[in-house]
Amino acid sequence: MSISYGKDGTMKSLNSILIVTLFMVLTVFGPGLVLAEETEGPEIKSEPPQNVRAKAAGGTIINFSLRELDGEMFNIRDVLGKKVILLNFWATWCIPCQQEFPHLEKLHQKYGTDDFLMLAINCDSPSTFSRVRPFIKRHNYTFKVLMDMGSQVVNQFNPKVTLPFSVLIDKNKKVVYQHDGYQSGDEKKLEELIKNLVRQGAAH
Repeated sequence: MSISYGKDGTMKSLNSILIVTLFMVLTVFGPGLVLAEETEGPEIKSEPPQNVRAKAAGGTIINFSLRELDGEMFNIRDVLGKKVILLNFWATWCIPCQQEFPHLEKLHQKYGTDDFLMLAINCDSPSTFSRVRPFIKRHNYTFKVLMDMGSQVVNQFNPKVTLPFSVLIDKNKKVVYQHDGYQSGDEKKLEELIKNLVRQGAAH
């Protein structure tokens, strides 16, 4: 390549060389730079929970054993067929669960006799398990709390683990109602179902 010099001794083609060099850098590395910017990660969007009420309606409840907060083992088999049972899957970090709990405590206080049992099945991970007991004590909840840290039980009812998630079981050991999520007013329908099932059991 021929290089010409000006009167001041500088290269006239210096600018041309810099332009060519810059063009080559952009040609080789430019696409990679753009690609890296586009592949930082997809935007994660939250989706509202979908109702799966009819998915297992009429199905026979599975047998399971879980530990209570005091460490005692609880086996669902000991109460199946003897009581109307409400399983409510929840976690301490779940805001809708916290909103629903006062209503569930009222149902427990009103119907928690020989005919009805409320079971709050906690799905916290081992890293947040220590929050469960203080949470229950702070709010003075009196219903029975079971620990499902491995999510083995909730996965059989609701693999998406949408919380809160409720399952109502009649005295024939059948699932008669399932519901995920919580909105104000949901407790009214749930109470009506519980009341009717308790009445049916008392009539037999």
